[in-house]
Amino acid sequence: MPDPYVIIEVDWPLDKKGRTAATGKGRPKFSTRGGFVKAYTPAKTREFEDRIKTAAIDAVAARSLKPLNEALGLRVIAYMPIPESWSLAD
Repeated sequence: MPDPYVIIEVDWPLDKKGRTAATGKGRPKFSTRGGFVKAYTPAKTREFEDRIKTAAIDAVAARSLKPLNEALGLRVIAYMPIPESWSLAD
């Protein structure tokens, strides 16, 4: 029986100084058109979610697993550098 866990590694976008440029999930945006309110996901959030989705599909395919047609859990462990604004004295 295959291991139930699939490790997915996603390269985080970096800024010009080589620091991670990853941010939290953006709040939904709302617009009105023709008297109707429409909610949409910000582009930056949508693009990063698509990167995670693509990495997951590739990881499943690399292990020759069948795609799921049901809900699944996702645990994200992110390692990021200590912000420059934090004191290193503590």
